[in-house]
Amino acid sequence: MKVDITCPNCKNVYYVPEEYVGKRLKCAVCYLSFIANLATQENLVNDRSLSLAEDLEQIENIIAESQSKGRYIDTSDLDNLNDPKFDQFSEIHKKSQNESRMYFDNLGQVEHKWKEMKLNGYKQSDRDELWGLCLEGRRYFWNWALYESQLEENYQTPPNIPAYNRALMLLKYEKDYKTSIVLCKEILKFSHSDWYKDEITKLEKKQKLNE
Repeated sequence: MKVDITCPNCKNVYYVPEEYVGKRLKCAVCYLSFIANLATQENLVNDRSLSLAEDLEQIENIIAESQSKGRYIDTSDLDNLNDPKFDQFSEIHKKSQNESRMYFDNLGQVEHKWKEMKLNGYKQSDRDELWGLCLEGRRYFWNWALYESQLEENYQTPPNIPAYNRALMLLKYEKDYKTSIVLCKEILKFSHSDWYKDEITKLEKKQKLNE
């Protein structure tokens, strides 16, 4: 049996086998990676917060895991390359490099789409595709940070996170201040930059004026 699954971002509909429900799919139109859920068909309003909500549980799990004690792999006392700890470190290092490569490749795609969107007059299709790319970049960033927390003791994420910044700029262009605030609060789970804290204050004022 096949069912209709709707992308929560661009609303493109897919006719897929029923066993795909509950699994992660990637939209061929806007590139958003989302959990296939029949419930997404019930809301046909283009609401960016829907696609953010898909990842809430995942990001909370990654943050908890990256901040858990005993994650750091201490290799300072290793003098034998046959030590299992060395193999573990090497494997995590490879995974970190892979996520880093995908993250920076994604940033290039985001910047290209941002320029294309501006040249095309902010068409809805370009905005949807940009949003999907931004959310994809978030996932690469989360996984990269997770692996780095194992490789570097007391690992700190950078204060400025480009994967989020373009998403914020898009949301502010669309005057979606509510989702912008949600995104800023999510960033602060990784970064303690005062810029994002100040941005929340500004966005809350704009949201009140817009109500």
